[in-house]
Amino acid sequence: MNKHDSKEHLDAQERVYNMIPPRHKPKSLFRRDANTLAYEYVKGVHPDTDLTINKSHRVWKLICRPSVMSPEEKLRILCTAEYRLYIIERAYLTFQGDNLARIRDALIVWCNEARKFVYTEFIHGDFTLENIIIDQEWDVVYIDPGVDRGLTVIEMDESKMLQSIITQWEHIHRDRLPCRVPPPFEVLPEHIVLLLSHWIRLLAHPEKHSEEIQLYGVQQVVPLLLEEIDAYNAGRHGRSPSELQAECIRRIPSSLLGRWNRSEQRRVPEVSLGKDVEGRSGQSIPESGRTKPPQDQASQGQLFPPV
Repeated sequence: MNKHDSKEHLDAQERVYNMIPPRHKPKSLFRRDANTLAYEYVKGVHPDTDLTINKSHRVWKLICRPSVMSPEEKLRILCTAEYRLYIIERAYLTFQGDNLARIRDALIVWCNEARKFVYTEFIHGDFTLENIIIDQEWDVVYIDPGVDRGLTVIEMDESKMLQSIITQWEHIHRDRLPCRVPPPFEVLPEHIVLLLSHWIRLLAHPEKHSEEIQLYGVQQVVPLLLEEIDAYNAGRHGRSPSELQAECIRRIPSSLLGRWNRSEQRRVPEVSLGKDVEGRSGQSIPESGRTKPPQDQASQGQLFPPV
């Protein structure tokens, strides 16, 4: 697979890959050029059950390891104000009026709660289910890390997982079935605020997804998350994770649901398999270099309906 991105992003990805044990990352990682990171195709499926999602989270917490820091180091790294300003800048690109004010207020309250976070040696940065693969040997393989934006806490990755589990990212973006599995950890208000920040970041780049997803995020997801944060700030009990998940599924527009229904007629293409140097099954790599596998293969975030 080829991963095209900015040099800064690829440098950050390489740093994360260097911290991950070999069995839990793609094989044969190399820089094709300044803007391309390539690795061998990983044959497997993305987690979509209680068992596989729990295992993906449990293994990752062991890999990224809690960081032991002095109070001075925590204060230095705890630049939540810097992250807050970054998110507010992104919010100005999409929101205005009351929603923008509520986003700003939510992030201010979150800064006051940030000392509760669990700091780690590193984080994945883009810990959605489409970036996790259960391979043919039942190992968890983590692909395509993101950028931590200076906030190296496990809650950043856990809230990214909530982007998949609660707000149904792969369902609307990759045509997968809705995720109805509960989160494998206790969902705290800080998770919800960070989940809000992830959606603000992705909505600031409408060119990377469809107009339907943009409208779903702006009109449904962000207002729903703000409702939860307002309830917390007012001392009220908000929705449970399962209730929040069900509400997100209910709010998905019919146009996105229709896209999944149409995909049920697709057939899984035949995949040519080979053996890598360690005997693990994977896609053969041509001499000219690794090429991106077809969209319908497992490493591209796709699980298939019965055919």
